[in-house]
Amino acid sequence: MQMLFVDRFGDKSKMKIWAASKNLLSELTIIESENDLRQLFDQQTQPLLKDIIGALYLLKLGRVKNCLELAKIIGWDTTTLESWLHIYHTQGLSALLHSQPFLRQ
Repeated sequence: MQMLFVDRFGDKSKMKIWAASKNLLSELTIIESENDLRQLFDQQTQPLLKDIIGALYLLKLGRVKNCLELAKIIGWDTTTLESWLHIYHTQGLSALLHSQPFLRQ
């Protein structure tokens, strides 16, 4: 499966293609501590950012096995979650929280 998303500026010339693998979660390491993610979650006022951080927190705790399971828990589709995880994996948490990728709920 391939996933397309537009960068935060919406520039189609910068559209990136990322081939999502079945092992996406096994390849991903959440570097922030559980405590840091919890504090960051509690500080957020925007529901979208709470969802993003909550997804990372669940992954850090090992409470989900795949993107479908995570999608069911937090209420976002798997394509959106894979976009978030790709940005996190390639650019880090700060970029993820400040980006506006194409999101579908």
